Amino acid sequence: MFPTAPPAPPADNLCDVCQKPMLGNPGLPDEKVCLNPACVHLMKQKKTLPPILFENIFRIQSQQIRDMNQRAAADEERRKSIDLSIRKDDQELVNQLKNELPDQDAQSSRLISIASANSTLVPLPKKRKEAFENYLKETLATAFSGKTINSKDYAKNRSKLTINNKQNQKVADLENFTGKICSQCRGGCCIAGGNEAFLEVPALRQQINRHPDLTEESALALYLNRLPEKHVEGSCVFHAANGCNLPTDLRSDVCNAYLCNPLTEHREASVEANTVLPALVVSRNYRHYHRYDEEANHEVVSVSVTNADKQRLIDVKNIN
Repeated sequence: MFPTAPPAPPADNLCDVCQKPMLGNPGLPDEKVCLNPACVHLMKQKKTLPPILFENIFRIQSQQIRDMNQRAAADEERRKSIDLSIRKDDQELVNQLKNELPDQDAQSSRLISIASANSTLVPLPKKRKEAFENYLKETLATAFSGKTINSKDYAKNRSKLTINNKQNQKVADLENFTGKICSQCRGGCCIAGGNEAFLEVPALRQQINRHPDLTEESALALYLNRLPEKHVEGSCVFHAANGCNLPTDLRSDVCNAYLCNPLTEHREASVEANTVLPALVVSRNYRHYHRYDEEANHEVVSVSVTNADKQRLIDVKNIN
């Protein structure tokens, strides 16, 4: 028997505002409104506005909410289509390469599909240097002040670091393997660093605790002296030709802890297998956080067969 589609919700069980099915309890007592905050906010005005005024506002704003929902649904379908297209291309590429590469690593490789960074180097603009310096001065002043800073992200990233380190200790060469994958991407995630490099107060306080002789002035110089003359266009101020211009111990926990989802999943599989699993790594031309941009380019820019010992790049001229 073929599976049947779920029945359509009855018309009398739709939100009066957005016309979506009402799931669970209503957003307001005695009103047919869903839990969407925008719908609830609009419907609340029913009791505070004159009926005619509310009717006009309701007609306009409810249509805006429905239009917004339609745009969001269309965008979600577009994203799903992009994901499906990339998965299909990746699988075709894997099949092609496994036919052409008879060695054991290629045959047993798991796919890691990643983004890539812009490779264009440009002089670090004066405005960006000044923006970073101003940000760092202000952040260092807070770090040295001893003022209490509550940061959920700090705890989250420290937890990620702990997990990553435990995985690296459990599986020999996993850390080295991870570095190879990141080098093929060339730091696609670093674009998010902007003019601040995620150097927030908790990260700077770690430096202060490690080096009690630091002053605000010497700490400022420590970072400013690491700014590269040329950096990757549009990326973090420290993103240079060979990666991050900051040594690991000067980077933020965000930078040291972050791993993209495909790499995280491969590491977890390797931990479960108690060995570094070989990977067929496909890097595409879109930037890490811009996979779904209208102008995103998803063509393959590099392919490698990577294991714990080596990384072998594959000629991509006849792939795209």
